[in-house]
Amino acid sequence: MTDKQTKNDDLDKNGEIVRKQKEEEHLEKKKALHQEIEKLTKQLNQKTDQNKLEEHKLTLAFESADKMYSEALDSYDTELQNHHEELAEHNKEYDERAHELRQLQEEWAHRQEERRKTEEIQQMMEKKEED
Repeated sequence: MTDKQTKNDDLDKNGEIVRKQKEEEHLEKKKALHQEIEKLTKQLNQKTDQNKLEEHKLTLAFESADKMYSEALDSYDTELQNHHEELAEHNKEYDERAHELRQLQEEWAHRQEERRKTEEIQQMMEKKEED
């Protein structure tokens, strides 16, 4: 064999060794990356499950708070409606009593006027009897 042939054979051997080393490194790196992907996928799935659970809890809490708020608002509306109805009843009763009072005042004024007239007539009669 020639020197050139020997160098080519050496280069081929060295190239094959380097190729095998690189292939092994590639396979190891591929395996490591695959393991990392599996680990991260597992973490993602765990976080997704945790987030779903937390979201469900928060949704239930929100719905509960919303229901309580709606009930409180309905209760307030009912109380306010009852208050307005009561107020209307009291105002109606007040108007009736005020009307009765005005009638009594008118009657009182009328009786006072009658009394005054009666006294005037009586005084006139007394004067006539004296004359």
